[in-house]
Amino acid sequence: MGRPSLQERWGMWYNAHITGLCKSVHMKIPQDERVEQICSRVAEGMTIRAIAKELGITAGRVIHIVSANEEASKLYSRARDAASDIFEADIIEAAREVTPSTAGADRVKIDALKWVAARRSPAKYSERIRQDHISSDGSMSPAATGAAVLEALARKYDS
Repeated sequence: MGRPSLQERWGMWYNAHITGLCKSVHMKIPQDERVEQICSRVAEGMTIRAIAKELGITAGRVIHIVSANEEASKLYSRARDAASDIFEADIIEAAREVTPSTAGADRVKIDALKWVAARRSPAKYSERIRQDHISSDGSMSPAATGAAVLEALARKYDS
């Protein structure tokens, strides 16, 4: 077992520095600048893994950076919301380009983009329907219903 070759030493250095094992790499770029870099890429529709690879850090490190504080989390959430709008544009573009010979593959692509958009911005793109159960006289409001239940339980156990 001799001395590692230059290529092996380069590989070891690269792995130590690029994968995030060496803390000095992370100190070169200020944290807020990293949050901006990550969020701009998220808003473009990139995945966490693709961002990590591009920045030369691990996916876990990317998640740690965007969840480091409340402001970073808010920026990340807004970036995910913006990305869902990009996915909407991709869906429309894919739907316009469908041909009879590519319909099956395009359907899978469109369904995948819809799924991602719904997960990134559920308020806008989720297929779930929100129903509010409110009566016109207010008798079905949560407060009125809760009070009615408590009265019924009190009568039941008082007898």
